[in-house]
Amino acid sequence: MKKRLYFFAILCIFCLTSCSNYWWSYVDAINTNAFTGNKTYFIEKRFPSNLNPLTAEEFGRDLAIVLENKGYYLTDSANADLKVVFGYTLGEKSDRAYTSSYSLYQYNPSTTTKTESSSIVKNASGNIIGSITTNSTQTNPGNVTYAGQAINTNYVEVQDIELTIDAFDVSNQQAVWSVSITDKTSSKNLQNLRKYIPMYLLNAYPYIGENTKGKVSSKTYYSDKRVKWFR
Repeated sequence: MKKRLYFFAILCIFCLTSCSNYWWSYVDAINTNAFTGNKTYFIEKRFPSNLNPLTAEEFGRDLAIVLENKGYYLTDSANADLKVVFGYTLGEKSDRAYTSSYSLYQYNPSTTTKTESSSIVKNASGNIIGSITTNSTQTNPGNVTYAGQAINTNYVEVQDIELTIDAFDVSNQQAVWSVSITDKTSSKNLQNLRKYIPMYLLNAYPYIGENTKGKVSSKTYYSDKRVKWFR
C-alpha cells in the first residue's frame, strides 16, 4: 500500500499587543504637587496637521471623558485654571520579525502483512505423507509520530507612537503634571487610531496627575467596564 504523509502543525505565535485580549503600552508620568487651583481645564490639541478635524475633536472628547472620571471639569479657556495640551507623534516605520514555531507530526497509515508457511506431515513410521500450508494476516493500525520542528519567520511593519498629555497652570503657565504614553505597534493598528486612542488613555488613566518615577507598563483589558465610557 502506498503511504501518504500528512503533516499536522501546532502553531505558536508571538503576537503584537493588538492580537491579545488587552491593550498594552508604556506610561511615564510626573507631577509637581505645587498646583493649588481648581481642577477646571480646557484642551489645546496638537495633532498631526493631516488629521481630520472631526477626528481631532473626537480624540479631545475621549480625553475629556477620562479626565472627568479623574475629577477634572472641562470648561472654556476664560474660566479654566488648567490648560491641558493633548497630542501625539508618529515615528519612522520599520519591520519587526515574528517567529512561528511548528511541531511537525507524520501520519503512518495502517498496513496489512500476509504470511504463508508450510509444515511437513509424517505418519507414525516417520514417513512423509504430505504437507500443510497455513496462511496468516497481521494488521498494524495507523499512528502518528513526531517528525521534528520547523521555524517560520514573518515580518510586520511597526511604528512608534507617543501620546502626551501636559497640564499647565493658566495663571503662570507653569507645568503642573505630564503624562507620556509610548508604544511600538503595527502600522495597520495606527491606521485605526479612533479605536485605540481610548485604550491608550485608559492605560494612562491611573497615572494622570501622579508620579510614576519612570516608565511603567500598563494594560487595559477589552473586557474592562471602563471601555464602555467611550461608546
